[in-house]
Amino acid sequence: MDRINNEKWLELIEADQLKREISKGNVLTGFTEGELNFYPTYKFDPGSDNYDSSKKQRIPAYCDRVLWREDESVTILSYKGHMELKVSDHKPVSAMLKFKLKDTSSSLDNVENIDKAQSEGLEITEEKRKQDINQDDDEKNKRQKMEDVENQIEDTPKEVEKEIEEVKTEEENEIKEEEAIDEPKKEDQTQTQTQKTNIEDTPQETKEIKQEVKLPPKNLNHTSNNNGTNLQKTKPKHGAPESPGGNMMTFFILGFVVVFLAYCWAFK
Repeated sequence: MDRINNEKWLELIEADQLKREISKGNVLTGFTEGELNFYPTYKFDPGSDNYDSSKKQRIPAYCDRVLWREDESVTILSYKGHMELKVSDHKPVSAMLKFKLKDTSSSLDNVENIDKAQSEGLEITEEKRKQDINQDDDEKNKRQKMEDVENQIEDTPKEVEKEIEEVKTEEENEIKEEEAIDEPKKEDQTQTQTQKTNIEDTPQETKEIKQEVKLPPKNLNHTSNNNGTNLQKTKPKHGAPESPGGNMMTFFILGFVVVFLAYCWAFK
């Protein structure tokens, strides 16, 4: 702080990090700046001219700089910090530079050449403007074409989905029509199969009925006693014919059963 208070700028510059790195060629090669003959611009307590009084108490430094690439045509007129401004913890820095421009008058011999150059410049400018307009129109057309293509690409999946849906609907209608045509055929086949099943089952039913029918007893002798009536089967005598009444009754019952089953089967 003694160096700052005593304005020993050269001693401060010797400790400046940016100056050292530029002289070594490590950073900003080819750039230069004016002499630092003003107070360090960082860090101040906002709203005052006092350097940092917080707990950190940062060391004052030249953080705000103006540099330019070295050129003989550039001359620095002033380089200073504005200590009167107190709105920030930095003090702003300004530099005034003088630039030497190249003399282009030697390429123009007289006023006519100047007028000619100006007119040619205007013609070139007008033509350039027309070219820019045409180019803008071309770009607009290209963008419009691209938008049309993008819209077509976006609409394509919808059209494909619609076509697929139509195909599915047609297929479903065809399947329904085929089912409507095949339904009477299936009913006829079912009836035919039922009739075949009934025909196949009839002999079995007849056989079962035959097994259930018992033949009446033959040549029974009736004897009575005091305890009741006893039936006893006796063998016919040798040479005596069997009674035809029992056989006729059996055939009659069997015939009646067969006719009854046939009648029931026919009216199912």
